[in-house]
Amino acid sequence: MAEKNNFKAFEAALKQDNTNLYIFSDKEPYFREKAEEMLRRQILGEDDMNDVLLDGDSLTPETLSEAVDAPPIFAPRKLIRVHRFAPSSVSQEDGELYLSILSDIPDYAVVLLMLAEPAKKGKGGDGSLTKGLSKLSPPFEFDTPTPGELAKLIQRMCRASEKSISPSDADYFISLCAGADTQTVLSEAKKLLSVARDEIRREDIDALVSLSPDAASYLITGAIFDGDSAKAITLYRSQIKKGVSEYVLSSVIFSDLKRYYAVKLGIGAGIPEAELIKFLSISDKRLFVLKKIVARVDVPRLRRSVTLAADNEYALRSSSGDGVLETELLIMKLCVLLGRRM
Repeated sequence: MAEKNNFKAFEAALKQDNTNLYIFSDKEPYFREKAEEMLRRQILGEDDMNDVLLDGDSLTPETLSEAVDAPPIFAPRKLIRVHRFAPSSVSQEDGELYLSILSDIPDYAVVLLMLAEPAKKGKGGDGSLTKGLSKLSPPFEFDTPTPGELAKLIQRMCRASEKSISPSDADYFISLCAGADTQTVLSEAKKLLSVARDEIRREDIDALVSLSPDAASYLITGAIFDGDSAKAITLYRSQIKKGVSEYVLSSVIFSDLKRYYAVKLGIGAGIPEAELIKFLSISDKRLFVLKKIVARVDVPRLRRSVTLAADNEYALRSSSGDGVLETELLIMKLCVLLGRRM
């Protein structure tokens, strides 16, 4: 498929209303669920009687065939939604039966397959079911919005609630949610709507929004490498007050330190930046920042920091001590070990 089937492509296909089979990939749950609801409204309106929901884990060709063949009840059409469908777990024989059923769907029925795995050749069977499904109806892969698109979405959400937020503050909010899925971002954004004023300000964002673990760790480790223990501890305590688990924060700090260490070793070994970006699952901008930071820290100190973080992880999960305090002590040790040196 040369051109990606994204959300806009789905909207266009829905307007044409000329297919009986829709397939959604496992990517981006927010847009996938939004598209599912749009499809349900178009096919059924307020009719719940002809909304058939099947579980892909227990689905059989016979169950799907019965659902497809049964005519709608007092309505022109019916919708059959299959959740968690995994082509890779289907035998070749059943796969051929599924393709036979889905290639001859009656005009009164519309089938939606919600895949439980990437829309690529699976490990099970010979992959013929996945290939066959793609030929019948190329899967819609709803990509995660870019930070800029998310910021505009937040501004629209605020306007719909008769509130305003500046573009710069919307961008700031998105930066605090780095690494979170769209549903989590929008859930955090709803907190901003509780502000009494019509204008949402940066101090409101700081007071109400919980950083994603990835963003929190990024800010905390940044303060650590600056040797600013007061800032690092303040950021950490702020997340604890907002209900973020000390276990989660400890884990992401540990992961972040391993990433710094990997960058230091990778650059020293002459590994191309493109390979590091792919291996570490980071952006080129993030790699640029990490390279600048690790340039002023030697390998032994970075190795020691990873060991300290690993020890803290073990201590949190094997003792009944104060996990919050133990991680604060880790942060202070790291500030001394990794902080800027004159």
